[in-house]
Amino acid sequence: MQVVVQPVEHQSYLYLRLRRERKVELEEIVVVTGNKVTPTASVQLRVGDTVGVAAGIGVGPVDAAAKAIQKALNEEISLLKYDLKAISGGADALAYVEVLVEDLTGERGKGSAVTGGIVMSSVEAMVEGVNRLYVRRLRKGD
Repeated sequence: MQVVVQPVEHQSYLYLRLRRERKVELEEIVVVTGNKVTPTASVQLRVGDTVGVAAGIGVGPVDAAAKAIQKALNEEISLLKYDLKAISGGADALAYVEVLVEDLTGERGKGSAVTGGIVMSSVEAMVEGVNRLYVRRLRKGD
């Protein structure tokens, strides 16, 4: 197996390129959850000039957010992989989330995010995954 190490400048370039090609922006999210409350999320996403607003319920706050994102995008996108890791320790640990999403055509996008909260890291990772999926579609000419 050959390992290719990319210089930091190249990695930064790829990050900036993805930011420039970003098609989906999270404008707003509200998540409600509790021991006697059905987990519910509402999101507002901007896709180009279009704004999508939707709500979803789920078995937990991340599931509710994923369903709301799917509805706001008005397309079926499956969450194939979800990986959560705590960075550092204690009550103020950072949450690192990595996801793999897939559309109905089988196109996939990987996303990751680090924030101080599990739900926000999950949502930001899903949005990044969707953006990468959309960039792949554009490159293919869809």
